[in-house]
Formats: sequence, structure tokens, C-alpha cells
Amino acid sequence: MSFHLYTGNRLEKLAEALAQQLSVRPVDGPAPLQPDIVVAGSLGMGAWLQQQLTAHMPIVANLRFPFINALLDFVLLHTDGRPPRWQELDEAETDQFSSELLHWRIFDLLGSIDSAGAGEEFTPLRNYFCSDDGLGELKRYQLAEQLANLYDRYQLYRPSWLAAWDGRCPGLRLPGGPPPELGDEQQWQAALWQRVRDGAGEARPRHEQLASFTADSANLRDRGIHRLFLFCVGALPPLQLQFIEALSRAVPVHLFVLAPCSTYWFEDRRPRQAEREAQDLRDKGIADPSPFIETGNPLLTSLGVVGQEFLRRINDEVGGAGHVNLDDQTWMTPPAGPGLLMAIQRDIYYRRAADQPPDSEETPALEDDWSRIAGDDDSIVINSCHSEQREVEVLRDWLLRFFDAAHETAADADGQPREVSRLKPRQVLVMAPDISRYLPYIEAVFDRKAKGADSYIPYSIADRTATGESLVVNAFLQLLRLPQARFDAPAIMDLLAVAPIARAFDIDTGSIEKLRSWVDAAGIRWGLSVGHRKSVLAPAEPSEGEGTPLPDAHVGTWEFGLDRMLLGYAMDDDQGDLFADTIAPFGEVEGGAASHVGRLAHLIGSLANLRETLGGACTAEAWSVKLAAVLDEFFAGDNESYLEIYLIRRGLEKLAATAAAVGATSTFGIRVALQYVRTALEGEFVGGGFCRGKVTFCSMLPMRSVPADVVCLLGMSDGEFPRPDRAAGFDLTSGPGQRRQGDRSRRFDDRYMFLEALLAARQKLYISYLGRDIQENAQLPPSVLVSELRDYVGDHLNAAGATALAESLPQAIDQRLQGFNSAYFETPSNDAESPPPGRLFSYSTGTCTAALALQQARRTEPRRYALFAQVHAASEVELLPELEEDSPLRTVSIEALIRFYRNPVEYLLRNRLNIYLREDTAQLRGSESFDPPVLEKYQINQAILGKQLGMPPPTTEDVHKQLMAQGLLPHGVSGRNWFKKQWQDVGSYLDREVPASGRTVRDFLETPPTERRRLSSSLPDNSCTLTGGLELHDDIHFRGRFGSLRATDRFDAWVRHLLLCAKGNNCRTVFLGKGKKNSKKANLYEPATLSSDIAQTRLNTLLTLYLRGLRQPLMLVPSASWAYVKANGAGEGLEKANAAWLGTFNSVAYDGVLDTAFRFCWGTGPLDGWVTERFAAIDADAAIDTDAAIDTDDAIDTDAAIATLAADDVNLAAFDEVAWLVFDPLRKDK
Repeated sequence: MSFHLYTGNRLEKLAEALAQQLSVRPVDGPAPLQPDIVVAGSLGMGAWLQQQLTAHMPIVANLRFPFINALLDFVLLHTDGRPPRWQELDEAETDQFSSELLHWRIFDLLGSIDSAGAGEEFTPLRNYFCSDDGLGELKRYQLAEQLANLYDRYQLYRPSWLAAWDGRCPGLRLPGGPPPELGDEQQWQAALWQRVRDGAGEARPRHEQLASFTADSANLRDRGIHRLFLFCVGALPPLQLQFIEALSRAVPVHLFVLAPCSTYWFEDRRPRQAEREAQDLRDKGIADPSPFIETGNPLLTSLGVVGQEFLRRINDEVGGAGHVNLDDQTWMTPPAGPGLLMAIQRDIYYRRAADQPPDSEETPALEDDWSRIAGDDDSIVINSCHSEQREVEVLRDWLLRFFDAAHETAADADGQPREVSRLKPRQVLVMAPDISRYLPYIEAVFDRKAKGADSYIPYSIADRTATGESLVVNAFLQLLRLPQARFDAPAIMDLLAVAPIARAFDIDTGSIEKLRSWVDAAGIRWGLSVGHRKSVLAPAEPSEGEGTPLPDAHVGTWEFGLDRMLLGYAMDDDQGDLFADTIAPFGEVEGGAASHVGRLAHLIGSLANLRETLGGACTAEAWSVKLAAVLDEFFAGDNESYLEIYLIRRGLEKLAATAAAVGATSTFGIRVALQYVRTALEGEFVGGGFCRGKVTFCSMLPMRSVPADVVCLLGMSDGEFPRPDRAAGFDLTSGPGQRRQGDRSRRFDDRYMFLEALLAARQKLYISYLGRDIQENAQLPPSVLVSELRDYVGDHLNAAGATALAESLPQAIDQRLQGFNSAYFETPSNDAESPPPGRLFSYSTGTCTAALALQQARRTEPRRYALFAQVHAASEVELLPELEEDSPLRTVSIEALIRFYRNPVEYLLRNRLNIYLREDTAQLRGSESFDPPVLEKYQINQAILGKQLGMPPPTTEDVHKQLMAQGLLPHGVSGRNWFKKQWQDVGSYLDREVPASGRTVRDFLETPPTERRRLSSSLPDNSCTLTGGLELHDDIHFRGRFGSLRATDRFDAWVRHLLLCAKGNNCRTVFLGKGKKNSKKANLYEPATLSSDIAQTRLNTLLTLYLRGLRQPLMLVPSASWAYVKANGAGEGLEKANAAWLGTFNSVAYDGVLDTAFRFCWGTGPLDGWVTERFAAIDADAAIDTDAAIDTDDAIDTDAAIATLAADDVNLAAFDEVAWLVFDPLRKDK
């Protein structure tokens, strides 16, 4: 038989060659329905190859595409002469020396050598995993995994070492050479391998199986293999190459290899290597060593080490056997076409170099290519960005540009001319060293929800792992971490966001938000119970006299919160009684809602039981059963989640099967089980697959060498690519002088993948990297491979006389931090329809609108005020119909009128339109705070105030106990001191005298009013009536609040005072706050007494605005409006208004509750402009480009954008009008 070698520089041509060979049936053909075996280098390569074969063959059927490892195991383990069992090709018989089984075998063996009696040579291993930190078992498992990978590597690259160590098969011809001398620290490697061999019984490692196979390969055809095709399988390890060579003695083997160069380049030296060899020759007296040293193309020799060594090994190790048939050169095709990319590819194809003459007369002159490169060439584009997000955003713009540039006119289904792009999404490939880092940005920028948009780019993410993509998988892993978990409220409630878990406990989606709010309000923070908290904080019992129990440790636990909820359903919480003197009922749970609490309690109980279940040690088989039960109990699958649940179940079954295959009997804890499951699921892919007719995103390996019109490389940053070699310290192959030809090196592999990507690009090569520090904007270098490419281009342009281009090609574009920077929309200096390649541009309508807004703001105002950065002009808001004459909204209570002016937009939505906006979900807290948040602090103070006014007044200790039972107070001594301070402050406020009254605040709040008056006031046309009941203590209407005086407090008192004055009541209205922090001065507001006519006029204005506010949203925000009027408007007033809205660095403005309704009505929020102002760096004089190169189907309406900006002035006018109408009289009436 024979070994057939096909080399080509174009993968399409090699696929055509494969199709030809598959179409030729051997004369002594195989049995009917016997498949052909095609080994591809990766999943992506296999998917691409199958599509190519369908283009070259009328029928493609009965082909199998195994990986080389699966084929090796299948052949070596099925040498018993039985009929072919092709169903076992993907499920090969268990190889006792595979890395997975070696892992468990070594894990068991390490458990048996944890004592000194097991042998002194194992001392280094014992010193590592026999530790007292509680992680010894996990360390042993992780060490076993590394050792299994090490011995697996030895089997492939140094089988001769293993054969020498076990001494069972002397005389075998194996690659690897003699083993190195083992020092005292490495003696365990040979000793451990001998124990591994002894424990495997009759099973033999691959190199011994290969020896038997080589001796008995003549009858291989009888066992089902009649020929074999290997397509671009990469650089095969020595043992696999020896296997292929042995296999070729029995059946025809066809190997298709991608060769970048059309001539012999096996002896070409890398530049530094050539310099060293040249110096050696000079030292030996040879004046001109150049005739003795082949250098070739510097880019090829620098990046192509892996391919060069593999072709050399085929020539030496397989060709030396004398039965290699080299196919002719018909599969080599010179790259054709203009541009920088094609010039580089032709250099590599012909082995051209700037400082060397052509190899032959047929080789085109280098100057002919490089001197014709245009200054606007964009066949190679390099972008420097600040972040991964900006890399993806810039990539999208460039892809749209590439699609735009490839437009042509074609007829549609109706025969009408239509612009279409010759470049299709399926012809674009985007790769990154670690695609998982880019996944969230790809989803956000290439938004699937925008499929209807003209600028939508169909895409598929090919190799997403289960752990990186699946909520179900990550939730399962989180459950396995429960023995070490704190059970904090956010983490537990996040489990309910996983639909299969919520479904398993019959918790519907609508009730989850309610449960979250109850969990927060009931004071649940972390910990199952007091016992659980103690186990987390102090796993070991303290010695006598060491430490004291944490006071109030039960407060904030799940047990505490759930008891409160259930007691609130069973008891009346109005009486303030405590259950067991420690728990206050939670009164919000009532009626049918109690079932939600019951289901939550069921979940927490199940999690508590699971924590106990996972706490012990079991064998692998027992863990498999236990964890399968966890999966059944906590996950109720559906059509969307069945695949993830299946992957988990398959991983658990594999856990039991692999351990059983080696007879592993060791017991281990949940840490090891979790490590196994996580590693197994990291190897499972749930992505969209390869070659789906869309832009494909994937990592570098799966689609290496696969051609595409546009090849994009993300993440080409310094230190990220090529990845550094980080071999384990005990890996003997990485020692000094131990490297052999064909050894795997991550650094060399990455360099070769970069070369393959360069050669796979048919029209464009796009590269981006993190070239700027996102915080300091400092310049960062790209990958050394990108630098090499740029240096290469510069050298060859200079050699060709194109010195001017050497400074600018390939394009290295410094992108801006933000996509709305005005530089992306500046008017070009020429009349070109598209921008020159070096200029910044954008296809994003949203970022153009933002840039326009910022530019207009810079031109018209020295400062931009967030409050007025609205999208719609107030004057353009369509009015709602007038209220019907009998509408209940025409009669408004004084309390309702006050609510209206606190938030007129929300009042309109709720009471006129029946729109109830859901507020943003509060963030649950997973720990207690030493100082309560502002809202909780206010609630505590109000509760203390109510208790101090009670009869009989309770003691401080009773109130502290009640508030602690509600989970409101901080723990420990600091919490008790804080409570005492608040108690004293409230008492001081109650004992404060109200000016000119002879009474204290306590007197007004404790004693009944002397009079209650029912008053009403109507507009002259009776279109609206105000009603209210007001309480008087003699001639004083008192209002008070233990808090700082706000604009809404003033308005509250003022409106009530207007109603009293309008009806001729000569009374005082007083509002008293607690005073500013660290100040004894009270916040007092007392409006002046008004005549009934003036008071009625003021009320009429407020009622008229009220009716107007029920037809359109009012531009009123109390704190900002009051600050604006108080500062007399204009410049200072705008500053004060903006500051009042935004609050301060340490607090949030009270009117922040307006934000949701404000956004709903006005299109944006008050904070948006401030954020943009703070982070945008835009040149005030830069021009806006109204003719930017935007796709005609996705054009930016600049006129509409500028009209939107003009709305700001209208909004400002509306804000100014309402502010003066409402708050100017209040200011004057003081």
C-alpha cells in the first residue's frame, strides 16, 4: 500500500483534490456500505469541508469524520479480528491510559502514598497535597489531573521514556530518544508510572499497542478500513505520525497538507537563527556564509515553524520509509489580485524577501507588487481600541463598510433594480484567542432584536461553552457550592431567575419580584440559621475564654425572615406583639400570597437539606447518583432547557463510568466532585455551530486555516497573543536541551495560527487590539505578531521605493474611547463618497445623534444641564382630551393635590391613563450594615417617634427589642449605640418648642386638636373643587416631620394654609423639621397670613395647573424647581436646579423617585445629560458631518436630530414657567 501526500496553498483546492479521490472507487473496493473515513483537524474544519464536498460531488454519503485521537484508539483497541463495529468509532472501547482514566487512577494512587512508608521518592508529592488547610483532597485531585496530562503527553511525544521506565518492552522503535537522568526531586515520575502500569493489569499503553499493530497490520482491511483520508490535521505528534505511517503499509493513506510556499522551504532559517549560524561559519573561517544558509521569506520562517517542522518530519520519517507518493503541484495556486494583502501572500508563496533576488526567472519581481500598492489600500486594517466593547463596536462599523464597498445593482423578485452586496455574511470569519471575553459585547452590539433593521448583520457564535453560556449549568454548579456558601439573599434569589428551578418549586415568574421585595423588607441578609452563621464565621469551636457569641445572630437569617413572613400571615401585627420575644410578624403577607411564602420556604428547606447531603465524602459512583438526584429535585426542564440538563446528566454518568473503568474506590468531598463536573461541562459546547451562513464568531483553533473573504482577528494585544508557554515545573520535556522537532509549543502554535489567518483571508484581513489604557489613555503595544507584520510591510515598501507609504500602511487607526466622539462625524476634506481608510467613521445612528446633541450643547451653553436634556419638546406633546364634567378627578382632596405636585407626571399616568410603572427592583443585600441606608433610617426614626408618643411610653429596651425583631437595626454594640443616639435625637425633637405657641412638638402630636374644619374651594367656573379636613390647635395648624425640611414639606404646609386663608380663617400654619445635621436650629416654615382674595387666587392657579397636568405632563420637579426659584432663576438658578436634581456624591436626591415616570414621558432621564457631560471629551469647535459615509438604508436624519436639540429651549421655558407659577408665591408668602 502507500502514503499519498497532497500539498496546496489554498484550502479550496485541497478540498477539490479530496473530492476527486473520494470519487475514485478502488478496484478491489470495500464491502457494500463500508464508509470512507475522513479525519479533519477541528469541528470547524469538518463543517467547512462537508460543505465543500457537496459543491464538488453529486452525492456525498457514507462518510465518517472522526478526530485523529478517536481513530487511533479505535484501531489500536480493536485488533481482535472481529467484524467492524463502526458504531463504536465515536464510543471507542475504554483506553486505560487515556488522560481521563489516568486522572482517576493517579488520584487513587496518590491517596495510597500519603504516608512516608509508601516510598521516599514520593516525598515531593506528599509535601504538596498533604496539607492542613482543608484543601489537601482538592490539591490531590488537581495534581492527579496535571500528572495524567503529563503522562498523556509523554505517550504522544516521549513514548521511549515510558518504555524505558517500565522496562516491559525493550527494543521497541519509539520516538522521543533516551530519557533524561532523573534527579532526587523527579524520581517519583518513573516510580509513579510503574505503579500506574501495575494497576492497569493486562491493559497496555498506546506505544505498546502500536508495536503490536505494526507487527500485525496486514489484515487491517479485514477489520473494516480500506482507505483513510487526513485533511489538514495540523502537526501530528510523533506517535500519531508513526501510527499513520504504519497504517499506510496496509491501506492507502491520503494526507492533505496546507503548504504556504510553492517551493522547498524546509531548511529556511529564522532571521535570528540564520545570524547565529552565519556567525558560527565565520568563526570557522568562512568569510561569506550566505551560500550555506537558506533564509527565504522572513515572515514565513518566523511564523511558520510548526508547519515547517511537520513537513520536514513527513519527509524524514514517512518519506524515509520509501512509500510516499508525492502528488504533483497542480494544487498550488499563486495568489492573485492587487493590494497589500495579496502582495504579502505572494511574497510567502514565492519565498520572496526584500534583501534577496528571486529564486527563479518565473518568480515575479517584488517591486512589481509593492510599488503598485495604493495609498488608500484597506486590504489590511489594524485598529487600536480602549476596551473589548469598543473592539466589537468598531468591528461592526468596519464590516458594514466592507459590505457597503461591495455593493452592486441586481434585480429583485419583481425585476426592479436593487443595491445588493457581493460580500455575504457567510464569507466573514471573526476569531479571538478567547472568544468568551467578547460574548456579552457581541450580543449587545450585533443585537439579534434588531433583525428588522437594514444594518443588521446575521451572526453566529460557534464555540460557546456550557459554563460560559448556560444559566442552568451555572445554577447547578452554584448548588454544588452550598456547603461553603453564606446563603446570602442575592445569591439565593438569583437561583429563582433560572426558570427550571422556579418551575421545580412551582414559583411563577410574576411572584418572584414580590418575593424579592419581601425578602428585603423582612430583613433577610445571609445565613440559614444561627448555627449556620456560626459554622461560616467560626468553623472550629473556640477554646474556653476565646470569643463570645455574636449578639442577635438570628436576625437577618433565612430562618428569621421566613418566620416573620409566616407569623405575619398567622398573627395580627398591629398590636406590636413579638413572638418568642424575638420575632416581629411581617404584615405584608396576607390572603393567597401566603402560598408564595410557603413555596419559598420549601426551596430554602430543600437547599438546607442539600447542604447537609453534600457535606460528606462518597465514591465517584455515589456522587453520580447523589448529584443526579439533585438535578431531578431542583430542575424541571422544558424545551428550552432540556439540552443543558442533558449535558449535566451526561457529565454525571461519565463521572461514574470513568471511575468504575479503573476501579477507583477513593472517597472524596464535594469540592472534588464540583471540580470534576465544572471541568467536564467546560468541554461541552452549546454554541450556534460553524458555517451557518452568517458571520461566524469563534476562537482561533476551530476555524484555523478555513478561508474567508474577510478574516477578522480580535484581541491581538501584547501578552495575550501569542500565549506564553507555561509548562508545569515537573514537565521534563520543557527542560534545558529537551526540545525535539515536532514538540508542541503554545507560542509556536499561535504564531502559526496567525500565519494561517493571514493566508486564509481572500480579500481583507482585519486586526484589532487593546492599544489604549481605558483609565489613563496611555498607549499600549500590540501583539509582537502585529508588530512583526507592520515591520515587514515597512521594510518591503521601502525596498520597493514606496517610502511615503511605509509610514502609513498597514492602517493603524487610533480609535476613540466613546463611539459618540465628534471625530467620527467630521466632514471629510475631500469630495469622496466614502471616507479614506485612515479616517474615523461610524454607521451608528444612535452615536451620531448623541454627538449632535453634545455638539449643539457646547455651542449654545457653557454648561449642559441634565434636567433639560429631553428628547421631546414640551410644546409638541399632544394634549389628552379634557376631563368629562362628571369626572371624579374634578374633585380633588388636599392630600391628592399635594401628591400631584410631588410627582405630576406619575399622577397623570396613574390617575388619568391607568399606567402603573414598575420601579426598578431594589438590590438585595447580602450582609448587614453598620449604618442603615437613608430610607431605612427614616423608617426607624418614624417608628421611634411613634413609640415615644405611645401611651404608656415604652422603655428604650422594649423599642430596641421590637425594632431588632423587625431586622431594622444594626447588630452588636455599635448598633445599640446608634439606636440610643436616634432615640435621643427624636426625644429632643419632640421636646422642642414651637415658636410663639407655648407648646412643644410633643404637645401638638399627643393632644387632640381643638377643632376640625371641613373646607372646600372651587374655580370660578366650578371646573375643579378642592376639599380638605384640617385640624387646629386653637389658632395653629401644625405640620411636622422628623427630617430635614424639603420643598415638598413647604408646599404641603403652604397649600393647607392657602385653603384656611381662602375661607377667612385667621390662623397660623407651622411646619417644623428636625434641623440640619449637627445643628440645634430647627427647620421652620411658617407662611404669612393672606387675605382671602389673594389666597383664593393662589389656589385657582394651582387648580388650573392641576387640570392642565391631567392633560399633559408638567415639567415640574419640586426640589429642582424650588432651588431654581429660590436662586432667582437664570445662570445660578440652573446650577442650583441641576444640583438639587442630581443630589450629592454621598446621597441621592429625593426627587429621584420621579425618574421612572420622567423617562417614560420625556424619552430620557435627568441623569443622562450629566453622565454624558462628565465623560465625553468633544472639541467645541468640531464640525458635525452631515454627509458621513452612512449606509443609505440606515441614514442618519441630521435635520431631525437638530430639531430635537431645539426642543431643549422649549423644555427650559416650560420648566421656568411652571416653577415660577408654583414656587414663587410660596417664596413670597413666607
